[in-house]
Amino acid sequence: MKKICNIISLIPIAFIALIFLSDEEMKIHCKSQCISLLALFIIFCLIYYLIFCANCNRYVVSFIGFILWIIILVAKNKVLY
Repeated sequence: MKKICNIISLIPIAFIALIFLSDEEMKIHCKSQCISLLALFIIFCLIYYLIFCANCNRYVVSFIGFILWIIILVAKNKVLY
């Protein structure tokens, strides 16, 4: 319960931050977050499949996930900025 209260206490700070963002910054931020969430979901699905269905070594799968995350991070930064 205490953890939920700590998270809820951040909501007013988020609203104050939104007041000072311009529309262009908000569009870039929203697009960046959506791309990041989609990419992480795809990586998670791949890792889940490799660990549980393909019976790969968890260290190898972790390394593959880390490399994919770096590649997607670099690609996202090149596309958005």
